[in-house]
Amino acid sequence: MPRPPPAVRPHHIVHSVHAVHSVHAVHHPTTQPTTNQHMKQIIILVFVALFSFADTGYGQTIPNIPGVKGDGIHDDTQGIQALLDSKAATVYLPQPPKNYLISKTLKIHSGQTLIADRNAVIRLADHAGAHLLTNADHAGGNERITVTGGIWDGNNLTQTTLYHQNRKNKDIPYDPNRYIGVLMQFDNVKDLHIANVTFKDPEMFAFIGGNLLRFTIENITFDFNLRRGNMDGIHIAGNSHQGRIVNLKGATNDDLVALNADDVPLVELSRGPITDIQVDGIWAEHAHRAVRLNSCGSPVKRIKISNVHGTYIMESIILANHKVHPEIISTFEDISINGLFSSNSTKGGRQPHIRIHSPAQVSNLTITDYHRTEEASATDSILVEKGAHIEYLSVSNATLNNKSKGAINFINNLGTIETLHLSNIFLQGKTDKQKVQLINNKGEIKSLNKTNVSEKSLTNSDNRQALLSSQEVNDDATRVVPIRWENFAVSREQGKDEKQSRLIFLNTIRYNLGWISQSLKKDEQRQLYIFNRYREWDIRPSASVCYAAAVALKCAKPNEKELGVSPDVALERIVALIRGLAVSYKGNRTDGKGWGYVWQSASWAALAGHGAWMLWDNLDKETQALVQTMVIEEANRFILPNYRVPYWTTPNGHVNTPGDTKAEENAWNAKILQLAIAMMPNHPNVGAWKRVCCELMISSFALKSDLKNEQIVDGKPVKNWLH
Repeated sequence: MPRPPPAVRPHHIVHSVHAVHSVHAVHHPTTQPTTNQHMKQIIILVFVALFSFADTGYGQTIPNIPGVKGDGIHDDTQGIQALLDSKAATVYLPQPPKNYLISKTLKIHSGQTLIADRNAVIRLADHAGAHLLTNADHAGGNERITVTGGIWDGNNLTQTTLYHQNRKNKDIPYDPNRYIGVLMQFDNVKDLHIANVTFKDPEMFAFIGGNLLRFTIENITFDFNLRRGNMDGIHIAGNSHQGRIVNLKGATNDDLVALNADDVPLVELSRGPITDIQVDGIWAEHAHRAVRLNSCGSPVKRIKISNVHGTYIMESIILANHKVHPEIISTFEDISINGLFSSNSTKGGRQPHIRIHSPAQVSNLTITDYHRTEEASATDSILVEKGAHIEYLSVSNATLNNKSKGAINFINNLGTIETLHLSNIFLQGKTDKQKVQLINNKGEIKSLNKTNVSEKSLTNSDNRQALLSSQEVNDDATRVVPIRWENFAVSREQGKDEKQSRLIFLNTIRYNLGWISQSLKKDEQRQLYIFNRYREWDIRPSASVCYAAAVALKCAKPNEKELGVSPDVALERIVALIRGLAVSYKGNRTDGKGWGYVWQSASWAALAGHGAWMLWDNLDKETQALVQTMVIEEANRFILPNYRVPYWTTPNGHVNTPGDTKAEENAWNAKILQLAIAMMPNHPNVGAWKRVCCELMISSFALKSDLKNEQIVDGKPVKNWLH
């Protein structure tokens, strides 16, 4: 049996809440309310809260507001508008028996809060051709408007806009009184707050707002039938500033978020700069696009996009122009993308993940924590179009795991990048078809800085081309500092022992120069020796020869008689050997082959790298880049979070590795770190390299008594270096 109706009806609740606000309004600023007055206000608020959700059984709230039935048949527009026009501070719409039916746009006033029950459906009447909600004064402006809750249903299958009648109508100028297929339309509002709303089936956009200042749109669900084109989610027009768009869920048929400083005339509610906007938290599967920033004359500045998840048919993020106003460039300043966890949709995703549209002018674009595992389709991760110009592009803490059926460019540059900074990048693909390329550069990159970049599946030829176009390191932070040979004096007098040592040493070099030409196959076109196997006895001897021969050529100044060949021929062979070792290093290719990242490879890299450093001025820039990658990659293995310096025993005497003191291993691993420090003294990893290098060297010679050794080495007691 149904329960009796509530004692306080919803329309009375509205006025009760308004009365509470009125009680506060009559107090003189210097007069404190009495305790009794406070208690009365609290009782009223509790009473309102309790009975606002009262129902008559079967889980359905009866609106019982004058002129409002909520049965989905009768028009509820006038009754709800009357509540809004009463200027009540808070208007509450409880869950109706079916839905509220709206035939004409509702208008909310300054200082009002409209609260709809989470399950209250506010539905546009068939063929109404109206927006569901807007602010009351577009010309003079409104302020302090809050809308929370409700399911706002655009009933799009019975509506139509000029745009969907004929797309050429997009060039008709915007008219604030024309239906453009949006559910909520806000123009010229300060302090707007939209929260906990479900947007359902708009004819075009769920929300459009322009000329906004200090706005928050949060906890939004999109429940779209996807039966219309251009079904945007949150669409912000020009002259909008200081906003937060947070926690959006559900797929749309166009941009989930569009920040359009300029737009096509039909929907260009306002045109002008968009600044200081944060977009944080998007979750969608098989959606059209996550975020579009659009500029065609008006700048878009200081935008932060964070935590974008899902799969997308178009780009995840685009900095666009779309030629909405012909022959005008796009301007973007200080754009930050922090946390992008997306991939292509299996329902047709064929676009790059991040696109910089031409003719964009971008001052600063920072991308960090970008992680992509791609199974659907092979598309560029970051595309800079021809005609686009970026002053500074930084990408850090990024991974790409290619599981698709084709090759992927991490960065495909067809435009101009003044400075490109890459750090902590890990790219991988398991097969030759799944190769990844760090940079495909058909445009111009004027300065490239790379730190901790690992490409695990580049084919050898692809990697060489990428390095040719991208690995010139131009800044002091990462460049190799050549040896200053003028600082080394040469002895003019040689004793018997010195002469004998020189003879023995150069005899070994003479032998090994012959061994190189007889045992290794040379690629004459590429001027390098070829390595098809990568075992210790394939790589270690060649690396040792590189180091020894470089010492001989630079320090002993041997002649042809001593070497068996002219010094020029000897130099040519050693340079080709260095090049062959560097090209075959696993960190310089991504076909899964090569040497490196194994137990003893740090020693091999140190030998080959040290030899290359001594002959640095004799190496071409590509070979220098290959060697630099080899040294950095092997050195960085020892500063990873999971690396610990190994010890034979623990401090209490437990033997960790019976029969292996770890002294030799720690000593040879220290060599690569010391080489990296000496070659690149300004590298950002020098501090970390040095800390581990010191422990490795000290541990190689440590005794049990050193656990109490107070002698200071590199700033702290020996005992504190040992763990």
